[in-house]
Amino acid sequence: MKKAFGKLRLKISKYNDNDPQPQPPPPKPVPIVPQDPSSIGMKMIHDSPDATIDIIAIHGQNGHPINSWTNRDNGVLWLRDLLPGILETHPGVKIRVLSYGYARRGPVEVIGAGLMKSIGELRTETKSEGRKIIWCAHSFGGPLLRAAITIAPPSSDIQISTHAFLFFGVAKNMGLENLSTVLALPEATLSSEMKELRKEMMWLKMGSERFDPLGEHLGWNIVWFREVGSEEEKVGHSDGVGGNKEISEDREGKLEVVVKLGKTHGAMVRFADVEDEDFIVVVEKTRNMVEEITKG
Repeated sequence: MKKAFGKLRLKISKYNDNDPQPQPPPPKPVPIVPQDPSSIGMKMIHDSPDATIDIIAIHGQNGHPINSWTNRDNGVLWLRDLLPGILETHPGVKIRVLSYGYARRGPVEVIGAGLMKSIGELRTETKSEGRKIIWCAHSFGGPLLRAAITIAPPSSDIQISTHAFLFFGVAKNMGLENLSTVLALPEATLSSEMKELRKEMMWLKMGSERFDPLGEHLGWNIVWFREVGSEEEKVGHSDGVGGNKEISEDREGKLEVVVKLGKTHGAMVRFADVEDEDFIVVVEKTRNMVEEITKG
């Protein structure tokens, strides 16, 4: 999606008289690789009898519902192998973990609607409506989720039951700050691909604008995990320069927490074991959410 937004920004620059930079040649078409059907839809990662909390994970674009969350060195899937056992030490807490997979070339509106439909149907079939939800989204899964949850019917089970969000490597605007300029582009100058991309940007932006007031109304808790931006930053982090930095943002009375992890974008959702420093931080934030749910 970031590459696609880059195409739009390139298109925008052609209409900017103040931009003297020559335009690079158009990129070569990316071959379409068929999506593995087994990676599409809702996957049960971990289930417990009489589960009390649902944790639902959504990968980024070109990701996978299992592989994106799995450590490549030892095959540990932390959503299954590490997190539930730790959270279930809390009295009365039982965890069900789900992971949603989607086709990277599907329209975002369709993906978002499919996500909400799959979760709603599963919770109805398993008679788990009302069970609290903690969302875990990586990269493009973040803006996708932010928009999708707002299209659920008002006061739906999914919206009401949502307690918190863990956003990994998610930018709030995801490049959408250029949307007003994109909308001003002459329709005739846009290819069919650009027209579709503009439509998707509008859908994501409208969803993002609805998300914040809805979250404030329903009392959603949000933690934003940021990645290191380069290998140099990663080295500095491991040497103890900086460490896990945390910033609290007051969103009209609602606390949002921003935490800097020590991994790069793709690696920030893969943990090898319980000793991983970043995993310890993620567990701490998730435990806090679980404790709030049990107190409520």
